[in-house]
Amino acid sequence: MVGTMITGIALKRFGCDCGSMGRVVAEILQAVCLALLVGVTAAERAHAAADAAPERAETGAYAGTPPGVRGGGDSGGAVHASPGLLFVQSGAQPQAADAAPQSVGIVSSLQGSASVVRNGATAALKVQDEIFKGDILKTGQASTLGIIFDDETTFSLTANASVSVDDFVYAEGGDKNAANFKFVQGTVAFVANAVAKTGDMTLSTPTATMGIRGTTGLVNVGPTGATSGADAIKLYPDADGKVGRIEVKARDGTSLGVLTRPATGFSLQRGLGGGARVVATPLQISPQQAALDQNLVRQVHAERQRGQALVAQRRATRPHGPVPRNGIRGAPRPPAPAVRPPGPQKPPAVRRGPAPRPAFPPKGKPPREKRGR
Repeated sequence: MVGTMITGIALKRFGCDCGSMGRVVAEILQAVCLALLVGVTAAERAHAAADAAPERAETGAYAGTPPGVRGGGDSGGAVHASPGLLFVQSGAQPQAADAAPQSVGIVSSLQGSASVVRNGATAALKVQDEIFKGDILKTGQASTLGIIFDDETTFSLTANASVSVDDFVYAEGGDKNAANFKFVQGTVAFVANAVAKTGDMTLSTPTATMGIRGTTGLVNVGPTGATSGADAIKLYPDADGKVGRIEVKARDGTSLGVLTRPATGFSLQRGLGGGARVVATPLQISPQQAALDQNLVRQVHAERQRGQALVAQRRATRPHGPVPRNGIRGAPRPPAPAVRPPGPQKPPAVRRGPAPRPAFPPKGKPPREKRGR
């Protein structure tokens, strides 16, 4: 209709009849109007699709959307789609894969043979092997094993001894450090360090549990399977002469006593017939036994000194070492700022002479050369 009106106006203006020229003009105008009408219809459909896009994004109704990808609260961001494309806002982040277990200590020395039971499998140990939470450590006959943990807590296992690393959590400067070791059999000397001083360290035997508050000690557990007999716990000074504290409790939490003086201990007597009741009796340590104990104490102190270099190396190389100054674990430290040497400083050299020629000629017309007459 619009095309016909425009055609009539044009013919009347130029005084022409409906000849060939008029028909051509009418067809052109009709084609233009038809194109405008199609464009308006397409625009309305596009606006309608855009209004419905958020609702479809929330339900993941777009073709090509992977299973499990949704918008809204499930993924943390909305999904937007266009023909053949799928966009996910940065709020939707993929789930990280489970991190590999992290070691908590290292074998610092070994004489004879020793083994570890890990995930149900037994393997031989060697120096600088890593120790993980859940490991059960065992020594053979006429053998000794030295273990140092990340907080520098150190164990020295004698022959036919066994210790289970039930738990160990340590972060330098952290306030949730904790460790739990189970002494299964044999004699073990230990030096407790950062976890015992800043967190919660517990040693347990088949008869009792011991809260360690930063000290050196000896634990002796009778053969596995014995229904009666006595375990022993002794307190000795650290290498610097300081004496810590060992709180002894029965497995049911009943307090059995506290050790605070050096070269003292308890004998933990199991009940007759393997009963649950445990009796703690103060030990009378003879001079001969004290000399043997002091020898083990010196060994574990030396073990810690040897292992400190290994701990420092682990802290420097592992990706989750101590938190650096920028607060990101494993990130490299920022470079130190440049320090100017003391004394008077020479001013920077100033280039003298004609200015260098520019690499490109200046914009505009070049000057005309003067020709000789």
